[in-house]
Amino acid sequence: MRGKSSKRLSLDPHAWTIHCDGAALKGRGATGLGATLLSPTGARHEVCEPAPVGCNTQAEGWALVAALKAARRLGARALTIYCDNTVVIEQTIGETRTQVPRLVPIFAEARALVATFDAVTITWLPRRKNGEADALARAALGLARKAG
Repeated sequence: MRGKSSKRLSLDPHAWTIHCDGAALKGRGATGLGATLLSPTGARHEVCEPAPVGCNTQAEGWALVAALKAARRLGARALTIYCDNTVVIEQTIGETRTQVPRLVPIFAEARALVATFDAVTITWLPRRKNGEADALARAALGLARKAG
């Protein structure tokens, strides 16, 4: 899904840049959320918080929702979002909808939040390029940053 973006493509130089990631302990265990939000003026904000028990896809979805809520609180109107989970992107901006009951409310909330912004672009990037958000998600679980 390289480079898939929403239909409301933002080329706005005033768009905030978000990197988001979630982490889950093996099995359906504790989860952590991480995101960086960079304002057009260069102000940096972070999300680093534990989340309910769940799987990795839930953690990734919750991380996007937390980042969208933080952007809303901070007054952002246009967003450029980077995420390393194709399921999160497909479920948020794609035509398909999950049939997995535990995921339905997460992605419904993400879609509703996206609709409150003037413009949103959400793009897949390789996991290795999402290190800061990953480190924040892992820190929310009390885990060290991955080597590499």
